Amino acid sequence: MELVSRVLAIPANPRTAKQTAVRLTVSRIAARWRALQEAQRAAWVTAAKSVLSSTRLGQSGPLSEFRLVRLGGSAESRADKCLYPNH
Repeated sequence: MELVSRVLAIPANPRTAKQTAVRLTVSRIAARWRALQEAQRAAWVTAAKSVLSSTRLGQSGPLSEFRLVRLGGSAESRADKCLYPNH
C-alpha cells in the first residue's frame, strides 16, 4: 500500500443567490420533515419505496422519502403541498 499526499482543498462557498435559495428551501423542507408525526413519516417512507427514480445510464431505483418530497419542486409552496397534501 502506497501513501498519497494531497494538498488540503477548502470547498468554495460563493453564496450566490441561487445557492442561498436552494439551501433555504432544503432547510425549510427538513424543518417540516422534523415536525411530522412518526406515522406521517412512515407513510412517506412507504410511499417513496413504490416510486422509482428516472432512468439514467440504465439505472433506476426506489427514491428516498426526502427525494420524493423534493419532487414537488423547489418552491416553498410546493414543499407545503408535498408534506401536507390535504391542506
